[in-house]
Amino acid sequence: DPINNALQSPDIIWAHATATKPGDRLEAHALYKVLGDLLKDTPIAAIKSNLGHTMGAAGALNLIAAIQSFYEGEIPYILNLTNPQLKVEKEADEYDSMD
Repeated sequence: DPINNALQSPDIIWAHATATKPGDRLEAHALYKVLGDLLKDTPIAAIKSNLGHTMGAAGALNLIAAIQSFYEGEIPYILNLTNPQLKVEKEADEYDSMD
């Protein structure tokens, strides 16, 4: 099953992240709920912090960035990311109580 295989060992995650603290925290929490400890070893790319939310073009720009990333062997940086080791586990209880 390709979906289960992808969830077992993703090579990279192209996040929706919009570079807002609430949105990015919720997305990180959702990723942790799905991937658990695998998230620690999985690179995450999110280009909206570099380009802004371009509405309909966001998907196409993400695809272009992904293709370029595979071609160059590098993942685009995330603008303003100062601490990639988010304390998602610690905040999990807070978000679970919002359900």
